[in-house]
Amino acid sequence: MCIVDTQRCKDVSSNECNIIFSQNTLLCPTYTTCIKLDAGRWEIADVEALNVNGFNSDCIWNGLELADASLSISKFLIDNNIRKENAVFICQNPSFDRMFFHKIISYDFYLKENMPSHWLDLGSLFLGSIINNHFYQGNEFKIFSKDEIADEIGLPSEEKPHKALNGVKHLIDCYLLISKKGIMV
Repeated sequence: MCIVDTQRCKDVSSNECNIIFSQNTLLCPTYTTCIKLDAGRWEIADVEALNVNGFNSDCIWNGLELADASLSISKFLIDNNIRKENAVFICQNPSFDRMFFHKIISYDFYLKENMPSHWLDLGSLFLGSIINNHFYQGNEFKIFSKDEIADEIGLPSEEKPHKALNGVKHLIDCYLLISKKGIMV
């Protein structure tokens, strides 16, 4: 599995990206970086998003240039043999994370290096698992946040502020406990 979380200020070309690659639930290499944001973009950053993710100007202005981050992330993926045949991406919000990820990693690279094509979200995995294992007794459809899943399985909520690395670590804790308890199919 390859666990991904991303954070943004406002512009999807400037963000924080975290990737943790794991085989057989033995946690392995971790990659994290903050991507540089220019002053003009910082000024239009979403204040509510900044309150959630805790970004400040020092982090953003001292981050990697987008091209350097792309090369660094690409190298991490290649060095850890993250490929379609041996990994899937697990995220909290795959529609956002995938969009952001493809702003960093070119589609040509993605195809050439046979990167994973499946992006799964923990909430759907959890919901499918509890329905399959008859834990879900309600008739109403429910979307679970990661913190609600954590509460259901006896873990604390994610550490605040929500930084991508906090999100990835919390997602891993949830995933591993769900797997250990046999809830995940």
